[in-house]
Amino acid sequence: FFDHHPAICTDAGGRTWVAWTSYADGADAVMLRSVCEGEVGPLLTLSETRGAEGAPRIVPYGDGVFVAWPARRDARWRIFGRAVDGDELAPEQRLSDGPADLQPALAADSQGKLFLAWRALTEEGPRIMLRALEDGAWSPPRQASIGPGQHRRPRLACAPDGALWLAWDAYYESSYHVFAQGLGEQAEAVQVSVPGQRQLLADLVVDGEGMPWLAWLEVADLATPDGVVDQRHYLCCARHDGQAWRLLTAESMENGRVADLAHGLTPNPSMRGYLGRRRNVMLLSSEDGMWLLWERKREQGGVTGEADGTLCGRRWQDGRWSKQVELQAGARYYVIDGESGGETVKWVAKSCAESNQHHLIIGDSRLQTERELQVFEAALPWRARNLPLDQAPKRETIRAGGSDYQLFWADLHCHSVLSSDVEGEPDELLAYARDRAGLDVCVLIDNDCYLVPMLNHEYRLGCQVAGEFNEPGRFVALTGYEWTWRHENNMTDHRYVLWPGDCGPLVRWSDLAEPSIAALAEEVASSGGIMHAHHHDWELIDLPVEANVEVCSGWGIYIDEPSVIHSHLDRGLRFGFTGSSDNHRRCPGLGGALTGIYATELTRWAIFEALMSRHCYATTGERVFLDFRVGDAIMGSEVVSEGLPRMSVAVRAPRPVEQVQIVRNGEVIHEEAPETPEARVEFEDETAPVGPNYYYAAVTMEGTPEQYPSNVAVARGNRAWSSPIFVEQR
Repeated sequence: FFDHHPAICTDAGGRTWVAWTSYADGADAVMLRSVCEGEVGPLLTLSETRGAEGAPRIVPYGDGVFVAWPARRDARWRIFGRAVDGDELAPEQRLSDGPADLQPALAADSQGKLFLAWRALTEEGPRIMLRALEDGAWSPPRQASIGPGQHRRPRLACAPDGALWLAWDAYYESSYHVFAQGLGEQAEAVQVSVPGQRQLLADLVVDGEGMPWLAWLEVADLATPDGVVDQRHYLCCARHDGQAWRLLTAESMENGRVADLAHGLTPNPSMRGYLGRRRNVMLLSSEDGMWLLWERKREQGGVTGEADGTLCGRRWQDGRWSKQVELQAGARYYVIDGESGGETVKWVAKSCAESNQHHLIIGDSRLQTERELQVFEAALPWRARNLPLDQAPKRETIRAGGSDYQLFWADLHCHSVLSSDVEGEPDELLAYARDRAGLDVCVLIDNDCYLVPMLNHEYRLGCQVAGEFNEPGRFVALTGYEWTWRHENNMTDHRYVLWPGDCGPLVRWSDLAEPSIAALAEEVASSGGIMHAHHHDWELIDLPVEANVEVCSGWGIYIDEPSVIHSHLDRGLRFGFTGSSDNHRRCPGLGGALTGIYATELTRWAIFEALMSRHCYATTGERVFLDFRVGDAIMGSEVVSEGLPRMSVAVRAPRPVEQVQIVRNGEVIHEEAPETPEARVEFEDETAPVGPNYYYAAVTMEGTPEQYPSNVAVARGNRAWSSPIFVEQR
């Protein structure tokens, strides 16, 4: 069993309840358990089916609790719920009926009325819906959110007088904003977050005086002078005083900022993963003030699978914020009971003990202000940076074989919070790729099982979000996942799998009795997908499904040690070259590698077909036009040559091109040094061996980017490599 996505609350009788999603035997299930005075209650299964069951929410209700969760059943996402009175389970209820209902939120008032909000997909885009349960009957669903943009991630809170408050994220004008409104008769939605900033992931609670508090995450874009792009994260807070929302800014900060989350999230200079959730925003109303809580990786450079975390906080009392303190250490993925109050905070988290690290533990920690947090000290010269970095280049086109091809820019391998060791919401990253990085194509490729398996609902959720962002002619979001199997001889042998449509099957290596690339290839080929090998070592199978290999990424330039790549080409295998950031830093498209794709149009199928045909090339992030041909055959083609093969390389770059090389069968056979941004090289191979040969072009532009450790890389590198052209010389 693997336990994920916990939620915690305390019922009217003082019993603590934890709900979560459990994964076992290839399926998800929503589980529930209580603890009272050290005695653990029975393990209850809430979901009546096992399949793709999502993260639950829980709230005290009656003499027990009510739990709601999203689930994908019969090819539709809907919200399901179940009440628990004592140890008695009420029947499961289907609470929504839309095609894509996600992200439930719950609240209950003191009179026994229960409220449910969720994100629904309407004709206007994502909106927040609301309904209430009173006297045993549910009210009809109604749209609760108003205002511009796409609305996601609702939060609800009830005041003692019965007033209901709603908050959500809204995406418009290429950024995220946090809105809130009271749900009375004359309710108005108000943007609480600071205009011009990127702010999301809100939490909402009501204090002892009945006033709502709102906290959220701010994401600020950064860059180093040599071009590494990243972000700095802050927690912000506001309180409604009965008239308006007031920002509660901490000393020496601005715009409602309360805490700087740079420790462990901003590269310093390297970046390692973490199995917790450092961007979760948590508010707690206590007897001595309001607490803003968050999670932090204890050691900045701690090893991914070993690093534990701390629960951190800051208290608002008497009109000012206390110093930042550590409240708990030794676990990770903390989630709090926001109404636990008193002198302690109740929490549930994932254990870090090696024998128990896939299961949940609960505890309570004293709310104190003695253990002050260490201040983050940046090792790199980060500066605020507005994105996009530059204007989108003119759309390049080429003509070959009687067809016109357009050049589209893609990052085919990016990770989101659906990977166990990464953070960043799927919609947040696709919006970043499209609107900040200026990509045409992006693919969220999350790990099938790296330390922790990706749950069924997580995989399906990634596919759902990709489908919502996919907009032919404007932006293509393909679907897929990463196979993270490590070969028995310790060879990485990873693949990322790409599908042309909404979603293909998820085949985890951990689900197979005898995992192998052959088993994966058979499943992917039979389902209409393709695979790309990546990292520095792998063993390809001679099948068309092995379409391309990643020759550079944010982790390194693998083709600089070309023995693995060339040895497979020398064996007669045929594949193309791609560059992808493999980004773990929430900056898809600016993570140090890109793929240029020649396709007939910007649609899922046209992009997928171009990748199958190897009409693509790799760069270390710079958007350089590269057109390599043998005769009229473009990169990726297979041709028969009766005479001497004649090659051409056309390059247009944002900076001078220092070198253009033509490689045949692993050896450089021709090179020129144009020293201009535009170059054309032509070459006739007078020594072409009879039989099969492969040729590709390599381009080096001006500059020598700094090489950083781990997944850190400059956004715009200086190199590019065409996919090979395969020539049968007669």
